[in-house]
Amino acid sequence: MTDQTDLLAAAAEPHDAVMWTPKQIADRDGTSKQAVTAKARKLATDHGLIVERDGRDRITKLNVVQFDQLRGKFADPSHAQAPKAQTAKAAPAADSRDEAMRLQAWTDAERSRLALDELKSQLIRADKINAAIDAAGDAIAAIIDRFPNTADDLAAAVARDGSHGLRVALTAEAVRLRREIAAALRGIAPSTAPAAKEVAPAEPVSP
Repeated sequence: MTDQTDLLAAAAEPHDAVMWTPKQIADRDGTSKQAVTAKARKLATDHGLIVERDGRDRITKLNVVQFDQLRGKFADPSHAQAPKAQTAKAAPAADSRDEAMRLQAWTDAERSRLALDELKSQLIRADKINAAIDAAGDAIAAIIDRFPNTADDLAAAVARDGSHGLRVALTAEAVRLRREIAAALRGIAPSTAPAAKEVAPAEPVSP
C-alpha cells in the first residue's frame, strides 16, 4: 500500500518517480533524445516545465507528467501529433506489481498537484477584489462629482449655438466620463491579479 505521507509530500513538489531523463521519455515515445531535449527546453522556457540541469545547463531530468500535459496543450499543429500521454503504462519496468502501483500512484498524485497549481494561479483573493471595487467606486464618484464644474462651458455652448451647441458639449462630456470611468475600472485588474505565492498551502489532513 502506498504510504499516505509520501502522497501528501507529492502535493508540494514533484517526486523522483516522475522526474525522468530525456532518454527514458525518448525510449517510451519511440523518438530521439535530442528531440525530447529540444521540446523540453522550449516548454521549460515558455511554459515553466520543471527540469533539472547539470553544471553545463543541460537538461538531465524533467517532470514527465507535466511534459505530457504541456506537449499536448501546446502541440504545434503543423507537426505530427505527439503520442497520447501514457506515463503510467509506459513507466520504467517495475520489479513487482506493488512497485507498478506505486509508480501509478505517484503519477496520479503529480497530475493532481499540477491541476491544483493551475487552479491556484486562477484564484483571486476576495479581500483584494473588494478593496479594488471600493477604490474604483470612489474614483467614479469623484469623476461624477466634477461634472458640475462644466456648467460654465455648457452655458457658453448654449449661448453660442443654442440647443445644438449644448448637445455637442454634452456628447463630449459623456465621452470624457466614459473614458475616465473605464480607466478607473481597469485599475481593478492589476490589484487583483492572481498571485500563487499568496495562496497558503492546504494543511495535511491527519489519517
